[in-house]
Amino acid sequence: MGLCLHPFFPALSRPYFEKAFEKFNAEEEVTGIFLAWAGVVNSITSDFNDFTPLDKWIAVLEELTRRFESFPSEEAELRVASTMLLALEWSQPQHPEIEVWAEKVLSLSETCSDVSEKITGYMRLAYHWIQMGNLQKAILAVNWFRQLARGRDVSPAIDVTLKGHETIYYRYAGLHEECIKAVSDGLKLSENVGIFRAINFYLIHGAASALNVHDLETVRDMLEKLQLSFKSFNVWQLHSYYLLKTRDALVRGSPEEAIIHMEMALKYAGRIGTAMPLFFSHLVKSHVMHQLKKDHEAKLHLSNASNMAGPIGSKLYQFFILLTEALFAFDRGEQISGQVSLKRALSIGQEGGFFYTYIDQPYGMAELCERALEAGIEVEYVQELIKRLNVIPEKPAFQLEHWPWPLKILTLGRFELLKDGKPIQFSRKVQQKPLAMLKALIAFGGKEVREDQIIDALWPESDGDMAHRSLETTLHRLRQLTGIHDAIIRKERSLTLDQRYCWVDTWAFEHLVRQMDAAWRKEEKEISLEEAVSLTEKAIDLYQGAFLPKETLEPWADSVRERLRNKFLRCVEKLGEHWEASGKWEKAVECYEQGLEVDDLIEEFYQHLMVCFQRLGQATKALSIYKQCKKTISAGLSVTLSPKTEAIYKAIIMKRGNGEPENR
Repeated sequence: MGLCLHPFFPALSRPYFEKAFEKFNAEEEVTGIFLAWAGVVNSITSDFNDFTPLDKWIAVLEELTRRFESFPSEEAELRVASTMLLALEWSQPQHPEIEVWAEKVLSLSETCSDVSEKITGYMRLAYHWIQMGNLQKAILAVNWFRQLARGRDVSPAIDVTLKGHETIYYRYAGLHEECIKAVSDGLKLSENVGIFRAINFYLIHGAASALNVHDLETVRDMLEKLQLSFKSFNVWQLHSYYLLKTRDALVRGSPEEAIIHMEMALKYAGRIGTAMPLFFSHLVKSHVMHQLKKDHEAKLHLSNASNMAGPIGSKLYQFFILLTEALFAFDRGEQISGQVSLKRALSIGQEGGFFYTYIDQPYGMAELCERALEAGIEVEYVQELIKRLNVIPEKPAFQLEHWPWPLKILTLGRFELLKDGKPIQFSRKVQQKPLAMLKALIAFGGKEVREDQIIDALWPESDGDMAHRSLETTLHRLRQLTGIHDAIIRKERSLTLDQRYCWVDTWAFEHLVRQMDAAWRKEEKEISLEEAVSLTEKAIDLYQGAFLPKETLEPWADSVRERLRNKFLRCVEKLGEHWEASGKWEKAVECYEQGLEVDDLIEEFYQHLMVCFQRLGQATKALSIYKQCKKTISAGLSVTLSPKTEAIYKAIIMKRGNGEPENR
């Protein structure tokens, strides 16, 4: 009777298992004792209302294993071992022998002939390894029980549970699409076989996965479906529901709403009687208090969560704690401690392959990723985090070279499109108009560019209707070409390149120049010379040549090309003059030579090089620079050199004629 009731009404099955245990125990029927014990514990864990009785039954098993030297069969031993592992996971995750039981389950699952017991063993190993942060082992267990279940005659309850474990794995691995697919399959399976209590489980994990990637539409849909079955919730589901509502409010930037839901989540976490819900409740409440600017309370709840996680030894829980510590420290302006916590968190995350964060601040994960990339911390892992979690910076992070932009557009010195870091290969058949539209859109600023500007640039001879049809067709082809429909926004007869998806080198260059100008102004007040120099060097490195160099016949590109060239000239001169003023002539030479590598028609760079080599005592080199300048400028521009260049040349000749020594 216990076994019949368990898949559908676990709470009702428990008294039958307990009665069976009493009778078997009285008669010392060993097989019955162990199987009835497993039935009792499984009825408690499957009910998800009150886990406090587990402590008693864990102690009972410990006494039974001392009382009986061996198990009556391998199947019974595996069932007991996997059930004990689950009981410890929920009630005593800090138990010193939990890994001993996990090893026992693994060993028995490999040799046991009972397919259902093997599947259950692997599922519980997968859950244990996920909670401990060993996702590499967890996916092995997932694949093992998938293979066993394929084509086998397993019970519907095991099928439902199996799909549930896949859902949990995909959630913590940050594989949102796979998680939602597993949720959809699990919902259909649960309804088909009549195990309706599993439906809420799938909706909860689906909503949690959606929160991780800020898919708020899916979150809202699943929370609404959960609300419809609110009256049927067990205590664990009540806790999970209010925790989801709390996190949803945090993501939307509503901490006042979040605190209301959080109190309910904590209330039900306390009633469940196990450490895991309390850990997550304190972790999330620390974020609520942080958003409410209550730093003392935030620290207190984070400390509570950390104290609970420590004895468990889960790398996943440690990852959650350290990420939160880093975010709070940065927000308090504690840069050093923030970077220490961030580095530790990302090292653990990279090693474990963690892509679930519990960072529900609107732009919290973006801030952490930006700081990691700026500091060069676990760059490849952080790039994958950004992609999987759909992390979008609060402000365009143009200065971050390693941010994994879906679409990068290079226009300085060449024209190139990169999708997910790889060049888009254009076939011979590709039409040039879509590319011309993209180039013109960038030339006009890329933001709220009027459609009539694009039309005048690309179809100056066409009438109104024909031109607008051409624009619509070309825009459609451009979106197909990039493969990212949302990268180009069309609204109110204007086009915009969405900065959440697109990085353009001209935007990044001008952003750096603005930062550079501000930094040099601060430097004049003796605030940040190092920052000013660094930003200027980055801007110079980014400028790889003239804007769209092959579009020389397009008038809409001319003004942009000249504006960017002048800014580049200013960057090189500013940095070169700084090195000159500091007496670092070699560095000044490197700066001006780098400028000439990009544009060898800028006469001012030759002038500075002549002076630098003269100051280095290398008059011969200075004179050769003059000859190079004369040859290049005369050939390239068909003009004579400026009076300033000639004056520098004559001064070098005079000093050399006066017999001043030259360094060799």
